[in-house]
Amino acid sequence: MKGGAGDASGIPDVVRNTYGWNVMKPDVIDNELWNDIYDTYIADKHNLGTRDYFKSVNPAAIEEITAVMMETARKGMWTATDEQLSALAKLHTEVVNEYQPSCSGFVCNNTK
Repeated sequence: MKGGAGDASGIPDVVRNTYGWNVMKPDVIDNELWNDIYDTYIADKHNLGTRDYFKSVNPAAIEEITAVMMETARKGMWTATDEQLSALAKLHTEVVNEYQPSCSGFVCNNTK
């Protein structure tokens, strides 16, 4: 997180790559990994201030992370809880409303 916007943009790359692996090799990615990603970046289980970090240096990064995670759940590759989905949708909507959509493939080109 010390690297600012550049480092923040690398995190959605990891999440998108995890999604890609989940699509191509479903047996390699499990719920535990998605839950760990959620717990680290959305629930901030390590109390790092991830929400404020992303909002201050690269809101598009957290927008992308939330969009990818919602799509992963929508496609049944991650069995997210109702609470997780609600928190993702709330954060995603909050960031889009506050900063405008970044319009990546997962954000603006995915009406589902």
